[in-house]
Amino acid sequence: MKKFAIRDDDLNYFSAPADIKRWYSDIFEQNISVGFATIPFVTTASDTYPRDRKKLTRKYPISKNKELVEYVKSNDKLEILQHGCTHFTIGSVFEYAKTSGLMEDTTRGKQELESAFDQEVTTFVAPHDTFSNHAIKATEATGLHLLRGRGSKNFLPRSEYVTGFLKMVGHKLAHPYKHPPYPHVLDFDKHKEAYCCRLRDDNLDRLKKDLHYVAKKNGDFVITAHIHHFNEVRKKNLGALIRLAKELGFEFVRPSELFN
Repeated sequence: MKKFAIRDDDLNYFSAPADIKRWYSDIFEQNISVGFATIPFVTTASDTYPRDRKKLTRKYPISKNKELVEYVKSNDKLEILQHGCTHFTIGSVFEYAKTSGLMEDTTRGKQELESAFDQEVTTFVAPHDTFSNHAIKATEATGLHLLRGRGSKNFLPRSEYVTGFLKMVGHKLAHPYKHPPYPHVLDFDKHKEAYCCRLRDDNLDRLKKDLHYVAKKNGDFVITAHIHHFNEVRKKNLGALIRLAKELGFEFVRPSELFN
């Protein structure tokens, strides 16, 4: 069965239920779920902070936003995904591009989300879709599957990575210019990965082509939005993709269901 999932990034302590309702109420009414990649401990120095950035002073746990937590817990169409730990970039190094220190952060972030929202978290999204090999090992140790960009970019000394690498090379050679997302979940033994397309103002035609391609491959299509950068154009484009997915016979699922 072809599967269609929606991933929205950057939900955090400074978000409000109104942000979710504004862009997704009509989608929930269609019985479609949305996975929100949620930052466990956002900071005012994070590149997702919705106001003017400040110096790194303190971390704001998502659990302290009681209004947001209660709204999420009351809506069974929302799934919580883990989005880093703080989403804090050091210099030019994105949080999950670091080569050390992520084991503890990943565990702490997962525990914060599961405790706050009272739901199991099984899916991870890296800030800026960037993983170091250390980050891969940290998420594996925490029992998380990954949502990524259009394909896998890491290589670990494991036979499954040889197979995955060959599949990625073949996919890119078959599409030498702008390749569509790899259309199937890949199993790397200790974790699985699914691949995503980003929703922008100007790429609806491209996304429709990607969706047709995934449909022909009887695969999985994940569209990525950003709740604090949404606008009416992107909302219209998302609606067009949902209508097309229905015409093409996709099943709408939670992101975690891609890995079942």
